[in-house]
Amino acid sequence: MFALARQAAPCVLVLDNIESVAQVRGNDASEEKSFDRLLSCLLTELDGLYSANDQVFVIGTTQDLRCLDSSVLRPGRLELHFPFSLPTPAVRREVLRRLLEGVPFAEEREPVLEWLVLRTSDYSFAALKGLVTKAVILSVQEQKEVRVSKELFMRVLSS
Repeated sequence: MFALARQAAPCVLVLDNIESVAQVRGNDASEEKSFDRLLSCLLTELDGLYSANDQVFVIGTTQDLRCLDSSVLRPGRLELHFPFSLPTPAVRREVLRRLLEGVPFAEEREPVLEWLVLRTSDYSFAALKGLVTKAVILSVQEQKEVRVSKELFMRVLSS
């Protein structure tokens, strides 16, 4: 992956959910210590990028910085951090309102919307979009038409 990035330079390499390859050392239960070895390889590649002036820029995303080994966050590696907060209730309300714009409801829209706002406090923007998409798809599968309801959202939230 890093070799391809060097060939394509200048480029940006995005490591989504980087904690899957850069978790805190010592938590690897496998006999081969494959996660620790994978982390060592990642660190070697990161160190090589910034010293060779490759014009490869690496962005790592994570849900929680505490899940990452501290060595990944040292200067010269992934040292800049840009935290994004989860949306507030008011923002969730507006996002859901826009995502559900034009989507028919089987019942009154506003009470369902308020109910959703209260039950999605740990949802990101992408998770809210996924929730609405799943509800619409489930609606079509079951009813052969788009018509969402609180009951439908309850099932999507519990799945």
